[in-house]
Amino acid sequence: MKVGLTITNYCGAKCFTCVNHLVRPIKIMKPEWLETILAKLNGHASHLFVNSVGDFLHLPDCEKYIEIINRFYEKTGIRLSITTNCAWPVLNRNKIKNINASVIVCSFNSHPSRYKQLLGMDFTHVYSNILWVIETFGVVEIHVLKHCLNEIKDEELIRLFRQKKEVPIRISEKVENQCLGHTINDRMKYCDYVEGITIEPDGYVKACPHDWFSTTVYGNLLDEPLEAILGKRNINKEKMGRGEFIATICKYCNYPQGARIQHI
Repeated sequence: MKVGLTITNYCGAKCFTCVNHLVRPIKIMKPEWLETILAKLNGHASHLFVNSVGDFLHLPDCEKYIEIINRFYEKTGIRLSITTNCAWPVLNRNKIKNINASVIVCSFNSHPSRYKQLLGMDFTHVYSNILWVIETFGVVEIHVLKHCLNEIKDEELIRLFRQKKEVPIRISEKVENQCLGHTINDRMKYCDYVEGITIEPDGYVKACPHDWFSTTVYGNLLDEPLEAILGKRNINKEKMGRGEFIATICKYCNYPQGARIQHI
């Protein structure tokens, strides 16, 4: 089962298209909550992707979370991916270097010339951190989200990120709100979130990390056994299988239209 884990919804960015920093209060999972949640996932999760929303590497005590996640990864041997926007303070590098994971995914979501304008982040700082991650970790992937405001060319991506190493570059293309002609079967075919769960910083479990306002909550993993939560997930899977949308977010989801993924 694929599990998305959000330790904090704070990411350090101020993207003008994102509701996260505009209307949602900042939440941070307590380290002891993280230990409880990971203990319940043991034996059930095959892929844990951390920072499905937000970026806990910005936290001043991120080393506490890194230590807990490392222990879980070493004990279970599951696939562990940690996504980061690489906008964290340089001072955090000494803590971040201790991460042990299957892959570190560096998000790159704007043309360098528009980084400050679109994301509210300094490109020089982010780029320096990305190059440090590439040098520090053995397995790194660059994830580029292409859209109408990020028309960066493949040659420029290669020039930026393959100076010294043959780093994988994955490009996802999103066409916002253009998938209304897709059927629910199309969505089921592309959406792997319906098979898994996404865990919020306060322990609430929902269907999808893109469900900003938590309209698909299955329960709280801090208070309920995982089996009870997965039972509710299975009910939603059955509904989707019958052609019923489990939430408005699914009805208007652009994931199928955005499933064009390219590797360069």
